[in-house]
Amino acid sequence: MKTIKSSNMNRGSSILSLLFLGLFIIVLARFIFIMTTGHIHGVNLIDSKEKLITNKETLKSTRGEILKLEKDKN
Repeated sequence: MKTIKSSNMNRGSSILSLLFLGLFIIVLARFIFIMTTGHIHGVNLIDSKEKLITNKETLKSTRGEILKLEKDKN
């Protein structure tokens, strides 16, 4: 037995494939644009990355004493 495919099914699958291909191309183009320019919505991504991962702050430390044990009186 042969099954006959409907022409509407072929048309629908081709439209769906073109839709996903178009979305993929849009996302890929946006990714490439961001990678090449380094800016998004007027924000420099390199500067904002540096602000996120870099923290400059002075750490307070307490100094201790080296204690001698009673049996090490030498």
